[in-house]
Amino acid sequence: MMRKNIDLNAELREWFGMRLSEVLGEKPENRKNIVLDIRAVDADIFRLLYDYQIKRQWPSVDAETAQILEVERSTIWRWNKKK
Repeated sequence: MMRKNIDLNAELREWFGMRLSEVLGEKPENRKNIVLDIRAVDADIFRLLYDYQIKRQWPSVDAETAQILEVERSTIWRWNKKK
């Protein structure tokens, strides 16, 4: 049975914190090895969530995606235009 209100933000923070520890360790020079385009991250997350629903032909993808991401439906339309 699926539990309600799964906080993917908390899971992502935990995972990201663990990865930073693995990649950086205690060596500041390891920072030069990291590539992270923070602007692309939101687009990647949106695309993964949106496309997951589309591939399964779920109803109301725009509205549901907007609700999950806590954005306006017009934001979803704009993101899709950029696609």
